[in-house]
Amino acid sequence: MDRERDELDDYETWEQRDSSSVPKPPSRRRERVSDVTTGELHRGDVKQRIAEASAPTPIELGTLASIFQAIAKDGRSDADEEDSLEFHLGVWVRHLRGRRFVVRLLDPETRTLDLVRSTGRLLDPRQERARVTERALERASIDVDAARAAGLTVTQAYTAELEPDALGYDACLVVDGSLLGTVGMEYVPPYLGPASDEDLLDALAAHLAAHLARARVRNEATYLSGYLGRLLDDANVPIAVIDRHRSVQIASAALLTMLGRERSELVGRDFVRLAPKEERARLMGFVREAFRGNTALDSFETGLVRDDGATVRMSAHLVSVLGRDGEIDSVLVIGRDLTELRELEGQVQHAEKLATLGQLAASVVHELNNPLTSISVYSDYLLRKSETDEALAKDREKLERIVQASERVLRFTRDLVAYARPSTEEPSALHLGEVVEQSLGFCEHVIAQAGAKVQTLVEPDLPTVAGVRAQLHQVFVNLVTNACHAMPTGAGRLQVEVRRSGDGVVVRVADNGSGIPSERLERIFEPFYTSKGEGRGTGLGLSIVRKIVQQHGGRIHVKSLLGDGTVFDVWLPTD
Repeated sequence: MDRERDELDDYETWEQRDSSSVPKPPSRRRERVSDVTTGELHRGDVKQRIAEASAPTPIELGTLASIFQAIAKDGRSDADEEDSLEFHLGVWVRHLRGRRFVVRLLDPETRTLDLVRSTGRLLDPRQERARVTERALERASIDVDAARAAGLTVTQAYTAELEPDALGYDACLVVDGSLLGTVGMEYVPPYLGPASDEDLLDALAAHLAAHLARARVRNEATYLSGYLGRLLDDANVPIAVIDRHRSVQIASAALLTMLGRERSELVGRDFVRLAPKEERARLMGFVREAFRGNTALDSFETGLVRDDGATVRMSAHLVSVLGRDGEIDSVLVIGRDLTELRELEGQVQHAEKLATLGQLAASVVHELNNPLTSISVYSDYLLRKSETDEALAKDREKLERIVQASERVLRFTRDLVAYARPSTEEPSALHLGEVVEQSLGFCEHVIAQAGAKVQTLVEPDLPTVAGVRAQLHQVFVNLVTNACHAMPTGAGRLQVEVRRSGDGVVVRVADNGSGIPSERLERIFEPFYTSKGEGRGTGLGLSIVRKIVQQHGGRIHVKSLLGDGTVFDVWLPTD
């Protein structure tokens, strides 16, 4: 029994831990009050043998040792609190003839009756308070006021629980000064057990209390382990625990998701080797300092390699964890996924470069336009003159290339200015059907070159939208031009539809062109991204289109299948 108490000393109750705010496991009693079967003997057999007994005889020390040995050999002695109690009562009855038992366990928080088990039917199963004699409290060194505060009713003499006028003794279930409950031992009237039974009951109570306390600690530890496990999995934070060999012992669900790995793949692996080769030495230094107890470490950034070979970025903070011997036996790694943040920073840097480029383009565009205009005008003049001048006729093809090149450069400079500087024209009430018709008129030469057939459907009586006409012209001219470039020459079918949609108007531009591959679909609105051939696009068109639509409070959506055409929907709110 002393060895069992020493084992219990190794456990801290939740009240003694700093983490007392962690909830205790909920009660899972099958039935709060019940009598139990006693192993080999059923209840009827037990009552019959008790009735046949003339008087309880003194118990020898060997019998008590046999009881403890039987309990120690049976695996059920390490069961949960409820099963352990029922098992103990069964062993007692088999070895202690002429005696019946009642055990009442208390809830330490509510100070109410939590569990009642007996080896016979109780006279009053509804009794809500456990009774204890002053004699039992004195033998257990429990103060009367403390017993009452724990929810016990203190009496002068033992009160029968199983049969009227039965005599008996009671004892306290105590571990390290903590009162778990009471145990009563009764006899068949009019017998009273030998005086040595009082010492016997104290020994049984101490032995039972030690087992119950250990079962309660196991239950709390199991619940706490599961509770902390659920916290790790539910917390949206990358967390790992590594031992002195740097092996991962615990990994949170967020860390597994970030690394794209299963728990079995990560647990047991060297945490430092999860980093890219060029960062391992630095990470090793931080881990080494944490195991040395350096608590002044700041958070640091490191990379971790995913299962697919990609590298994710993580901000990590290391916390030293002390073992039972007071030495550091593990390190807690608390991380924050920085991958998305670093990608956003890259996009911001790219946007800043674009803004700088736009400002530069706006400052030099006039310097570019002056010579470009001269080149365009004079080359166009010479091209027309070549129609009648035989000397120039042989250079007509070269003049055409000069005209096309100058127009392309002029168009590129205009796109740059439009991207960098939003229009200062005030919005006005516009009929989108009219704006679309005008835009198609601007694209007549492009449509003619593609040999495309155009079908226009405009819903009547559409509400107006607030917009800048020139900017919306630019949107639809760009979409129509792109569609003409994508459609097969002479076989293109372009459908432009204008209709009401919710609290706005939508313009759909659909073609039967080559379509856009799915891997490119998400990038088509990026500045300077183009899938057209060399010299056919600047990569600014759709980026400018989306910017204009967003400035009008609208949105643009694209659907496309490779080889099956593309559909753009431009939605604008009504005025």
